[in-house]
Amino acid sequence: EFEAAQIRVFGEMFQKGHIFRGRKPVHWSPSSRTALAEAELEYPEGHVSKSIYVAFPIQEPTDALKELHAADDGPLRVAIWTTTPWTMP
Repeated sequence: EFEAAQIRVFGEMFQKGHIFRGRKPVHWSPSSRTALAEAELEYPEGHVSKSIYVAFPIQEPTDALKELHAADDGPLRVAIWTTTPWTMP
């Protein structure tokens, strides 16, 4: 009966347009406040991911950025954080 009830609810959700193809769930880590890759869901308990912060220089700032950052403030950079440090150049 439980399975039949689940299928019934799923069917109702489908008929109301809540279930459709073309979208997939995004797994979220509340502790790191970031999306998780599928592989990260399978990590064993106690796994610690290596991560890095990287600052890349802005080559040609837009006019909007120029308004927010004076040239004498030093070079303008964008900061990123990643749990895949081996992908960084």
